[in-house]
Amino acid sequence: MLQSFTYGFSAFEDSFGKQMLQRFTPTDKGDDIRSMADLNELLISGEALLRGLGIAALAWLPWRLRRPELLPLPMLFALYALAMTVAGAHVTPRYTLVFLPLLAAALSCIFVSFLPRREWGALAPSAGIAMLAGGPIKTQAMIEIAPSASDATQINALTALSASLKPSETLVICAMPGSHARITPALASRYAANRRPFVGLRDPGRQF
Repeated sequence: MLQSFTYGFSAFEDSFGKQMLQRFTPTDKGDDIRSMADLNELLISGEALLRGLGIAALAWLPWRLRRPELLPLPMLFALYALAMTVAGAHVTPRYTLVFLPLLAAALSCIFVSFLPRREWGALAPSAGIAMLAGGPIKTQAMIEIAPSASDATQINALTALSASLKPSETLVICAMPGSHARITPALASRYAANRRPFVGLRDPGRQF
């Protein structure tokens, strides 16, 4: 919404029309369907304990609480996992972050349902899992959010470019057909455009 107010409806159209819908359109090639290892990286992303327990808790929640109206929650996550598996374009593990609050809430509900002293009784297992996963508070070094090799190369080049971009100039990123080089628009916006709009060209008559 903020981007739409700032840059107009084109920002919304680009984010959801050109990116999300295109990325999650199912592939028609069997070889492009992601393997279980790929799906594990997209859904678990190095947090096997927390996310694994959360996914299991979400799947069990409607039966444990005997509340069939909660069935749409695990079904929604299952549909998301299926969409990630057959997505025809590039998808990333960060999309799963949207579900983490739901997984945490489901796990908490399962804990509370088992313990006699509901609220305080769930504190001990929750704290134990948090400590086994590295603690509830993690530094940037512990999380180790590092760009891939290709992204790091782009970041270095784009950072150098931003220093030479004058306030009166507009950044233009060209990705012509047949070119193997690809500048990620998000990286260009963050590291090179100096918080200003930029223009991306796939061919002389088409912007991205």
